[in-house]
Amino acid sequence: MRTDAERLQRLLRREASLRDVIEAIGSGLDLRSLLSRIAEIACRLLEADNGAIGLVDEEAGVVRMAATWRMPEDEIGSEVRCGQGLSGQVMETRQPVIYNRYGDVNDPTRSDFSDHAVIGVPIFWRDRLIGTFGLGSPPPRTFDQEDAAVLSRFAEHAAIAIENARLFDRVQSSLDEVQLLYETTARLGLAAHPDEIVAAYLDQVASTGKYACTVTEYVYDAGDQRVGVLIKGRWSRAGGAEVGNTRVPYSRDDLDPILDSGQTVMIGNVETDLRVSKDLREMQRQDGHPGLALIPLIAGGRRIGLVVLTSPIPLEWDPAELRPYQATAGYLAIALQQRREQLDLQEAERQVAVLEDRQRLAHELHDSVTQVLTSINFIAQATPGALAKDHQEGLARIDQLANLSQRALSEMRALLLELSPRSGREPEMKPASRPLPLAIEEHLESIRTTAPPLTFCAETYEPQPSAVEHALLRITQEAVTNAIKHAQAGEIVIRLECSGSTVRLTIRDDGVGLAQSREGSAGRGTGLGLSGIRRRVYELGGSVRIQGSSGKGTIVTVSVPRAKGD
Repeated sequence: MRTDAERLQRLLRREASLRDVIEAIGSGLDLRSLLSRIAEIACRLLEADNGAIGLVDEEAGVVRMAATWRMPEDEIGSEVRCGQGLSGQVMETRQPVIYNRYGDVNDPTRSDFSDHAVIGVPIFWRDRLIGTFGLGSPPPRTFDQEDAAVLSRFAEHAAIAIENARLFDRVQSSLDEVQLLYETTARLGLAAHPDEIVAAYLDQVASTGKYACTVTEYVYDAGDQRVGVLIKGRWSRAGGAEVGNTRVPYSRDDLDPILDSGQTVMIGNVETDLRVSKDLREMQRQDGHPGLALIPLIAGGRRIGLVVLTSPIPLEWDPAELRPYQATAGYLAIALQQRREQLDLQEAERQVAVLEDRQRLAHELHDSVTQVLTSINFIAQATPGALAKDHQEGLARIDQLANLSQRALSEMRALLLELSPRSGREPEMKPASRPLPLAIEEHLESIRTTAPPLTFCAETYEPQPSAVEHALLRITQEAVTNAIKHAQAGEIVIRLECSGSTVRLTIRDDGVGLAQSREGSAGRGTGLGLSGIRRRVYELGGSVRIQGSSGKGTIVTVSVPRAKGD
């Protein structure tokens, strides 16, 4: 029997313990630290030598040791099933349990405490069993029903503290998740290339966890079928982050339908999980990581890759530990998809630019070198006859051939220079050329001996920017060459003039005409000649009109905006 003094002493200890618990409730401790503190207070309350708090896992049907005081370290995390050991009997009976010897407990879990007296009580929260107290002491200490009543009352306050800490942990976890999402989206948004996105993800998300993390992306064929897997990057605590693009084969297995639906696959041990394919099991064996979690990367309703987490030991995956990876996987997938689409668009634009550049050079080649070569051909064909009739005339034509060939060589060199790389320097500006009327006159002079009579008038013309004059020169060369080659013209008249806000170029011939042309159309030619004329005119914001009918000649009229201030 306890004396009144002993009862008073126990009452004072109880009040002190309750104050300690109340202080712990408001202290903001995380759950694990709080439980350790409560285990210590409970032991002091009953003058026990050691103790533990277990939390009930209803889904698994076990009590899992969450905190201890003066117990071996391996006790933390250990589990007992319903009816096993002290905590298992408390879980089964939902009542306080007292033994003078722990060794007498049904299926004891620790032989090193066999001679200890033990007491266990349930911890309820609103009639739901959430945990257990288990305290012990070596002989001669024993526990009685009064101890059970005191510890049960203490458990009521402990339950409040536990639920408070759980709520705090959930709120803190949500805040941490929001913060992680904000920081991750900000980092991913600044990354300009898929490799930079993966590096940012590994640094921002993977490095904050305890599992090895790999990011993969699928390779698709022309039929949009997966044909390969790109290992984009890895993170491990030992090696840090590594980014690359290692390609491995892709093979479909039983996990694909689950992953395609957007669900995470958690595999505690690849050796025992029947869903694991032979290839995947062998891969994890070589890697030495039997624990595996696969988080799908879904973008546009399609799985484009995976976040793969691995563990060097078999384990039961904690959904709370996977949440940061799952929460950020969506942002990672969208960022990778958007950057990939941007790169594809840039590549398509580059291809279009290359094609346009090739077309421009083809037109330039056609309008410059080809025109000169055509003139050389005409003169060369007429030169033998001219030499036979008039030696001086023949020599003059040979001089023309030399001049034209030199001109063709210069044009070709200019084009080759434009095609050659300049090591990142800005494109060189073409030097100012001779005035357009003079350039046209020189061209007409070079072909007069093989062409019908040519008349050129530019009395009202005023100088224009070099780009405009260059285009008008090429248009003139093409139109005149077409008239000589195809129109069988007896005369060609070229007029260049400025009128109001327009520069107008007109080339008229009296040849056979364009049988298929209609007045007001831009012509039906499909070769580089007419298409080149149209392209040059439209680039200057102008218009082109080709009029002609069978036997009535052809008129090509080009109108472009006149430069302001000229």
